[in-house]
Amino acid sequence: MTEAGMPAADLQEAMERHRHGDLAAARRLYLQHLQQRPGDVEGLCLLAALEGQGGNHSGAEAAYRRAVAEDADHGPAYAGLGASLLLQDRPGDAAEALAQAVRLMPEQPEIRLQLALALQRSGRLPQARQVLTDVVKRWPDHLPGRHNLGLVLGQTGDPDGSAEQFRFVVRKDPTRYAAWLGLARALMGANDPDGAEKALIRAGELCPDDPDAKRLLGNLLRGRGRYPEAEAVFEAVLADRPGDTAAMLGLAELDLALGRASRGLERLAPLLDKPGAGPGVVKIAARLMIADERYAEVVSRIDRWLESPVLRPLDRAALLSTKGRALDELGETDEAWRTWTGSHAQIPSRFDGAHFTYAVDHLIGAYDEEVFAAHRDVGPHSRSMPLLVVGTPRSGKSILEHLLACHPRIRGAGELRHLGAMTHEVARRVGSPQRPYPACIRALRGSDLEDLAREYRRAIDELAGDATWVVDTQPTNFLHIGLAALLNPDVKVIFCRRDPIDTAWACFRTHFADPGLDFVASPEGIARYLTGMYRLMRHWQSTGPVGILEVSYEDLVRSPRDTLGTVIEYLGLEWADELMDYTDPGRPKLAGPPALIRPLDDGEIGRGAAYRDRFDEVIRLMTEGDHVR
Repeated sequence: MTEAGMPAADLQEAMERHRHGDLAAARRLYLQHLQQRPGDVEGLCLLAALEGQGGNHSGAEAAYRRAVAEDADHGPAYAGLGASLLLQDRPGDAAEALAQAVRLMPEQPEIRLQLALALQRSGRLPQARQVLTDVVKRWPDHLPGRHNLGLVLGQTGDPDGSAEQFRFVVRKDPTRYAAWLGLARALMGANDPDGAEKALIRAGELCPDDPDAKRLLGNLLRGRGRYPEAEAVFEAVLADRPGDTAAMLGLAELDLALGRASRGLERLAPLLDKPGAGPGVVKIAARLMIADERYAEVVSRIDRWLESPVLRPLDRAALLSTKGRALDELGETDEAWRTWTGSHAQIPSRFDGAHFTYAVDHLIGAYDEEVFAAHRDVGPHSRSMPLLVVGTPRSGKSILEHLLACHPRIRGAGELRHLGAMTHEVARRVGSPQRPYPACIRALRGSDLEDLAREYRRAIDELAGDATWVVDTQPTNFLHIGLAALLNPDVKVIFCRRDPIDTAWACFRTHFADPGLDFVASPEGIARYLTGMYRLMRHWQSTGPVGILEVSYEDLVRSPRDTLGTVIEYLGLEWADELMDYTDPGRPKLAGPPALIRPLDDGEIGRGAAYRDRFDEVIRLMTEGDHVR
């Protein structure tokens, strides 16, 4: 630089060539300038930018490192260094450089976004979330910050918070296609399929030629059981983009749901014949082969697919789980067990049995008769009422929801998140580090409870439409029965139970993507979970104000009419003949896909008997009488 603060003449000429796209000449001039002034930080940064523009990111890194060595307080050099490291897929190193840039240039939100991206890519999602939270607090109208925060909130298991950020973005700028897609994904995660569908339709209107919104819409419609509409959407994608893999997979999933396994495999054949078929293709193909009873073939196919180096642990877990099911059908129980064990070993279980027992103990201690007596009734009765259907996975919850949703006065809402969210709201209002939830429930004021009750009832009413009962099958709701009773005295609870050995077998053989179901990864975890659930359910039955109806899986599949008659009487409704039309497409009013496409049978009863000796802890649970009967 000259004494007047202007670039030297040779540097000015280099910058002029750079601006006009003559990169070779500009690079030559930058290097000549730096030979004369090797410590010129501005010249080093310009050279680095040119190197990066030409794809030489290691060269850009070297120049930026020389710049920060000359001036350790040069923020732009640190920012450029971080960007070049990100482009070299070195997010950890990039985060260090970008943190320095943020320190030196705190008023630049874009650099904070780069830092958040580096933290995301290096797996440090909580730190990325905090950086982006700080951005939107400091610059509330910064839409890229809001958008990126929405993405990270979705990745960290907060779909409601994610939806809030994307809603802000589309309110400020309704033309942002990517934000509408982000909102749709967030609403799908928050179990708001109606809102997600509207967001996808809006995204499609903004970019009718982009297939992403159509693919998502097709999968959403499939997930809602609207199969003809989903098929039409996927076919439209294929008409515009022949051979589109995502659309073909969507159609194959439809074939599986509709009992057309052979057709689905024919559809996927061109993809399977390609070398290196992707994980999505082989996973759905394996499930189709199981449905088509091609058990020996699926075992050999999966063995070949598992040799692929591109499979992630999650993909391997899913394939091994499916292989175990095929081996089980072939009667190879020892090999099936080893395969299921290998499936669970792919991703370490996060289930902490001691913590789960601790949580159950504290719920039992917090929700006693005194708490229920203090809040006997909060406000007026609601127009529609929640029906909590609780139990372990594979205990018949989804089957019962499907059957009940055939009644004109009952709607199946799937796995709602409202009660879990309410526990966080209780903790926010009256909790403290010394008295967290559930202990803080005793401090909940009547006015706070009335506010929460109104919010819960409003949410249920919105889901109900013209129905009287809204079925909620959220797996963790057995933990929240006490709170539900406080929020709505009209709530009813059905506890689905199944033979414990069959329950353990059905859980252990299943690969669940939901980390909240990690207890299935070991017989010990399953036994610990069953013990805690049964103990807590006994507490709600003896102490809570809600009458709990138990429904046996075995009775449900063998005698659905008699079982449903008992349930309908429990709900105070009249019998409806539509209940037995449960295989009619479109009959059940469900938020998710139908659980049944063919008549119920008892083929799954007793299937766990071959593995009885593997579940010693569950057998002990049974012999000690620690399960609900």
